[in-house]
Amino acid sequence: MELERERRPGEAEREQRETVVVGVGLGGPEGTALRAFQAEVEESTLTRWLEAATIDGALARLRRLHERGTACVGLVSATLGDREVVRLVRSLCGPGGLSPVVVVAGRSDEPVVTAAMVAGACDFVLLHEIDADCLVRSIRFAVQVAKHAQETEQWRFDLADLELRFGAIWELIEDGLLLVDEQLCIRRWNRAAKSLLGLSDADLEGAPFGALRWTHTGEGEPDAASLSARELPAEFERPDGSRIRLGLRVRVFPRHAAPGGATRPAGR
Repeated sequence: MELERERRPGEAEREQRETVVVGVGLGGPEGTALRAFQAEVEESTLTRWLEAATIDGALARLRRLHERGTACVGLVSATLGDREVVRLVRSLCGPGGLSPVVVVAGRSDEPVVTAAMVAGACDFVLLHEIDADCLVRSIRFAVQVAKHAQETEQWRFDLADLELRFGAIWELIEDGLLLVDEQLCIRRWNRAAKSLLGLSDADLEGAPFGALRWTHTGEGEPDAASLSARELPAEFERPDGSRIRLGLRVRVFPRHAAPGGATRPAGR
């Protein structure tokens, strides 16, 4: 393993493709045993290994790597004790966590391993049984978990960015817009809808669409196809008693990821 060093040009981009394994408290016989397999494990798992002597040092290093967009795995020695090992695992694997953790344990470290696994550790390896294949399997599994977590986090960021863009456009539309769920309860609206209907956020949030004071002013009762195909003349009574005439149009948006073809209707 190696201490973190000044990065050369091009290393930042390479770090984003590889996964960094940060060993914690791996001194003495443990470090010697692991170093014997380091080159093979790094090549087989596309990882680069660094070291940290303490839990706090490891957390600081992992946070810096995480901020660079690098996927990371913690490799911690059970000799640090169950309290410190569990602290690392919970710090890295909890909500908003950074990395999966693999515990390196000896014959007498079963209580530490048990506590770590209960806390959410990814895997463990036993020093008296360790070989290159065993270590490769464990690190490779942890790398897959780390990559998945990284991709999930990126998806959340992308979704949040998309939501900001959608929200900005939504509010700029001059027509009144209402978005309703499968139970036809209102979940979203724009400023134009509030102004048009004379309703507040509290009036609209979760309100059944059918409970709004509007009436169909056309001939006969409209069916679902006509609501999507054309504008429906309607009349709405505001809370102050005034009445307005408007055109109502409904669009149904399928939820492709939902089982059974569930849909999310939306009305305007």
